[in-house]
Amino acid sequence: MTLLSKPSVHARDFLFLLLVFALGCSSRTAEVTGKATLNGKPITSGTVTFLAANSLTFSGDLNEQGVYRILNVPRGNAKVSVASPDLSKLASGLDKAAGNTMVKRFLTTKVPTAALASWFPVPADYGDFEKSGLQLEVRGGVNTFDIPLADTKAK
Repeated sequence: MTLLSKPSVHARDFLFLLLVFALGCSSRTAEVTGKATLNGKPITSGTVTFLAANSLTFSGDLNEQGVYRILNVPRGNAKVSVASPDLSKLASGLDKAAGNTMVKRFLTTKVPTAALASWFPVPADYGDFEKSGLQLEVRGGVNTFDIPLADTKAK
């Protein structure tokens, strides 16, 4: 009877170690979610980007409510940028440069009309890691990081 129980003990120990290893590896990264606003209004298009301590970047798109979600961000300090380029200028610039119907199809399917209509400029400094002044300590699990930006030049 002891001969039969030993293999099952080893198998159980192996599965336990495998589980511990898998959990240990996954806890080195985290999910970051939040909402980006400018003067209280949701930023309806653009990108939130984290510059992790390992110098890699991790980005998530903003939706029409200003909400973003970024997966697998390494734990530790991260600098943050928020960019929201003028989609109408981007669309016309690509269209003129390429003159390509595939570009038009991409832009019309990727950029909702509502996003074009609700777009407003975000100060360029927020799109620069060194000038934005935004940073976050990413911890394990799910991190909520709302980004309330202010435009001091807005009336």
